[in-house]
Amino acid sequence: MTSDRLGAARYESLERIAMHTARAHYSSPRPGWGLVERYDAALDALIEYISENPWPDTDKPLFNAAASGITQANWERDKHVRHWAQWVGAPSRVDAIGEAVTDKIGIHQLCWAFTTAEWQVVSALAAAIGRGDDYH
Repeated sequence: MTSDRLGAARYESLERIAMHTARAHYSSPRPGWGLVERYDAALDALIEYISENPWPDTDKPLFNAAASGITQANWERDKHVRHWAQWVGAPSRVDAIGEAVTDKIGIHQLCWAFTTAEWQVVSALAAAIGRGDDYH
């Protein structure tokens, strides 16, 4: 939906509501999830709301839709990366099986957060260690 279909004044209202909600909405302070991402999520949610519903009499449903859009986008972004909520610290007594399981789970969850370049570096390091090479 563009400003042509919606009208310039209403589209400008959606942009202002999206920016206000992006600035005021609490979201995770993790890297890569800043104001621009919250604004985009809010504006997408507003456009989707307006495409499915008539223009409301008050702005409250629009603010609710924008806030819900940010929350949903934040959840979608992080649904595969929950390592901070599931990480298990090492016990006071070393348990070899428990350590191996914890390491495998932690590595699996952490890999979702890697960029392509970071993943290539880790893969190269693992291949070198697997061959018995020095990590340097």
